[in-house]
Amino acid sequence: MIKQKIKKIYRSLIIEFLSKQSILQNSHWTTEDNSEFKQFRARIDKSITYELTTRPIDSSNVAHKWVGAQVYHDKVYAMPNDETRVLCYDVEHNRIDYITGIKTGLFKWTGGCVWKNAIYCFPRTANSFLRIDEKGTKEIPLTFEYQKEHHYSGVCTKDGIVYQPPRNTNHILKTNLDTGASIKIKIVDEKYHVTFRYCGSIIHPNGYIYFFPENNERVIKLDPKTDRWCFIGEKISTMCFDAKIGLDGNIYGFSAYRKGIMRIDVTNDTVQMIHTDIEPGAYGTKYGADGCLYSVPGDGSKYFRYDTESDSVEVAFNLKDKSKAKYAGGVTLSQGHIICIPAKEKNILELSPNKEITINRQVYDFFCVDNY
Repeated sequence: MIKQKIKKIYRSLIIEFLSKQSILQNSHWTTEDNSEFKQFRARIDKSITYELTTRPIDSSNVAHKWVGAQVYHDKVYAMPNDETRVLCYDVEHNRIDYITGIKTGLFKWTGGCVWKNAIYCFPRTANSFLRIDEKGTKEIPLTFEYQKEHHYSGVCTKDGIVYQPPRNTNHILKTNLDTGASIKIKIVDEKYHVTFRYCGSIIHPNGYIYFFPENNERVIKLDPKTDRWCFIGEKISTMCFDAKIGLDGNIYGFSAYRKGIMRIDVTNDTVQMIHTDIEPGAYGTKYGADGCLYSVPGDGSKYFRYDTESDSVEVAFNLKDKSKAKYAGGVTLSQGHIICIPAKEKNILELSPNKEITINRQVYDFFCVDNY
């Protein structure tokens, strides 16, 4: 007990006084600076309702099949976590295919991006990116080798630079997809033997990248132009794997293992958990065509809907299923469908709007496309 307390005190002192952080000044960014906010508000149809359906898959016996997905050539591709196959879902033709030949292993890749006409799956325990294109799959080795889970999901800039938050390591991993080269952005030097666990990230239109902590840490804000970073807000346990830019310009994400919704105020650099009367159990946060945010039911049984404009949250659907890690990540399609990817489940979960719609490309890329 005493040793644990000493370790906590040591860790806090190291992080507080020896982390090489900068102070990043807030820009005078507002939602008026981006036309996408005005366009999205103008096209939101609050009368849209969703229907919940499931699509059976050819299920294997691995523990956590896929985590995260991307839309590529109008099809949904799921990132192989424990699986040895890439799941490909053609929503328009209601067809499921698989790309086989993926190596075995636990928690290999989590989340990803589409860049230069290919999908890149982000490494979690793997020492490589998995590249998927029309020719098949190929592993792109990392500059560094790790022995266990080292980073979790991440973000990709328009220039093909991937930033991944630490998972049992002391650094943010920065990788150039064009060259395959990686560098470490250290939070604390290795000699102090302090590691971190962050579980989500997002690029904000103000130019900064935000990384979300798991337990009792502070959000990291990073400037990709300089790779300078700083802590913001108080220590917090977000357990947020995926978040979105709300219509007020702030960042919102349902929590997986904590109560409520994470909210990052990007103007004041404050972080808090709101609506702590709910326990989302969410492995993802996705936009609906009604302008609301929907939780991806991971451990949670309920499918929550959150309206950032009215600051109101409600239960959209109740799966009445208390099993763990049901779905993990997914996508919103430009037609407004929300696709949830199976981790332990034996089906794809889909929310379909009651109207035929198309979210225009600019708004879709700005609000709906993510890396989880």
